[in-house]
Amino acid sequence: MPRNVLIKVRRGLETQLPTLDVGELGYCTDTKKLYIGTAAGNQLLLAAQSVGDMLKSIYDTDNDGAVDQAENADTVDGKHAADFMPKGPITWNQLKGV
Repeated sequence: MPRNVLIKVRRGLETQLPTLDVGELGYCTDTKKLYIGTAAGNQLLLAAQSVGDMLKSIYDTDNDGAVDQAENADTVDGKHAADFMPKGPITWNQLKGV
């Protein structure tokens, strides 16, 4: 026979969310976010506004509007293509070895 169990979830405003116990759930009534307590602190589980499988808080940690990994996608060891090219006009002899 199944057990009837009531699971209580701590809820309230996100600004008033305390540090949750490990495994404890916390629901923010104003932002519709669901957190779980971990040994490292509160971990976001679900945000109502997310429609994909990534949260902006994860892929854009510095909040500059660009995906963190894409900021250096066009670089090699932090240098752009222009850093590898000689400055000034390029001659045919310089291109022959390319």
